[in-house]
This record gives sequence, structure tokens and C-alpha cells, in this order.
Amino acid sequence: MTLFWLILAALAAAAAASVWLAFQSPDFVAGLTVIAVAAAVKASIPQITKRMKPDQEKAFRDCVRRGGEWDHFRKKCK
Repeated sequence: MTLFWLILAALAAAAAASVWLAFQSPDFVAGLTVIAVAAAVKASIPQITKRMKPDQEKAFRDCVRRGGEWDHFRKKCK
């Protein structure tokens, strides 16, 4: 059982050393940041641009036409 923990500790130390060495390079950090931000934007765009259901959109348009203020959280006119 102690051999298992020794191997696990060695793997953890190797992973930590690899991460430490990789983050020493500003180019690596910049590239990783660009990739992470691009992935986050790509994942969030469909959620942000999702259309309302037809009945909610009709209520929204009626609210705006009457001069009301639409509450996007509660999906109703204020």
C-alpha cells in the first residue's frame, strides 16, 4: 500500500513540476488564455442569442408597444 502512495506522490510531483515549468513562459500563458476565452465565448454565444418562445416574444412586443419595461428575469412586463 505504501508503494501506491509513493507512485501517486511521484506522479503528483511530476504534474506540478510540468505545470510550473509551462507557466514560466509568458507565451504559453497568453496562448492558454486566448484558447480559454475563445472556448468560453463559443460556448456562451448560443445561450446569449437564444430566442424567446413565441408566446413570450408576443408578450414582450406588446409590452414594448405599450411603453412598458420588460423584466427579462421574470419574463413579464413591469
